Amino acid sequence: MDYLEKEIIKNYSCVNIEASLPSTEFYRKRGYELLSQAEHSVANGKLLSYSIMRKREFNIDPALYNAPSVLVRKEIELQGLDFDEYQTKVPNRVYLLADSLFDTMLAKDVGTLTFDVGGGIYVMNHNSQLGFAKGEMCSPGLATQAEDLYAAGVKELIHVGFAGGNKIGEYVLTDGAYNDTSITRLYGFKGELIESTKDLTDSFCRELEKKGISCIRGYHWTTDGGYVQPEWRGRYYFNDLGAKCVEMEGAGLFTIANFRSRKATAIYVISDSGSNEEWNLGWGESTLEDSIQKLIDALVIS
Repeated sequence: MDYLEKEIIKNYSCVNIEASLPSTEFYRKRGYELLSQAEHSVANGKLLSYSIMRKREFNIDPALYNAPSVLVRKEIELQGLDFDEYQTKVPNRVYLLADSLFDTMLAKDVGTLTFDVGGGIYVMNHNSQLGFAKGEMCSPGLATQAEDLYAAGVKELIHVGFAGGNKIGEYVLTDGAYNDTSITRLYGFKGELIESTKDLTDSFCRELEKKGISCIRGYHWTTDGGYVQPEWRGRYYFNDLGAKCVEMEGAGLFTIANFRSRKATAIYVISDSGSNEEWNLGWGESTLEDSIQKLIDALVIS
């Protein structure tokens, strides 16, 4: 089956099969989707029932899809710079900061805009191996930004954003995202959960603890529908799966990290909580502002 599918997909967009009822589960496990049930008349007035199935998602080899490295190389060379040398100079770790977190970091004047790639990397004044950038919004945006930054030579990306959760001002350090987006499937990941990088998450957790930041640890929910969160979906992710918070970027970042064999994790400040009927926004509250300042201070301490 592996061989046949590889041969078929060289010339066709998908694989269609007619499967007997006993074999339907076998094909489903191989990624085939049921299109319809069909019947065919046979002898003695009998009907043969069978399934029409289709597979249109196949494994993707990252080495064959190297557009980010090609485009970023061209971008750097157009700036009159040597790309190979450029890759050795970008910070090893870059924090991708949500809008107001980015503004708070800029206000502290702790970094200098040094690399014009991935939206612009500010290098920390006290440590050239640390940088920060304004993170793009939503999974596709952050995924594209991550592609560019990894291609430029960044090894670790840490998303620092906001999320909906239980208590405003709390921090959630995530082990991965329950995927409610499209970007993960498009990169060939079919599971419901996309993991962050465990060793980076563990080490970042220890760094934060030393700086007095205590986090809730676990999996969270990433959705593309920020304004469409039905109660039944919330019950599934929060009650059934135990998600610690909900936001809109994490799955996109973790998808690229896994696809490109790089490292990524994320920490979220709980900025709002509630349900469709009653939503509590924490903006302007001292609790949220204090949490933002405390986290930014921790990120700039060497």
